[in-house]
Amino acid sequence: MATGFIQAIRERGFGFFSRTNEHERGGDTPVPERTDAMTTGIIKTIRDKGFGFIARDKATDGNDLFFHSSAVVDDGFTRLHEGQTVSFDEEADPRDSNRQRAVNVQPANSGSE
Repeated sequence: MATGFIQAIRERGFGFFSRTNEHERGGDTPVPERTDAMTTGIIKTIRDKGFGFIARDKATDGNDLFFHSSAVVDDGFTRLHEGQTVSFDEEADPRDSNRQRAVNVQPANSGSE
């Protein structure tokens, strides 16, 4: 039943799912192309409830970035662990445009996993 609920959300373009699926459905909003290198950081905390926080390697503000399990590439949330180096993109948090969140989170290819 949860899968049907998530599919309904994707089809209507709500929440975390709207950014990438809008383009896949042929919508008017294409997914932006990558123009810069991904940021790296270390997973500071990870919660069983499906979210965590990343400490950016070159953070100037000292704030950790929130990430949700739906922002992890290839459903890899269960393979992540605290202290692991990851790469990610940043985007404005839809709940608070003054804050950033991590998306496209994936293990870094540095071999330090």
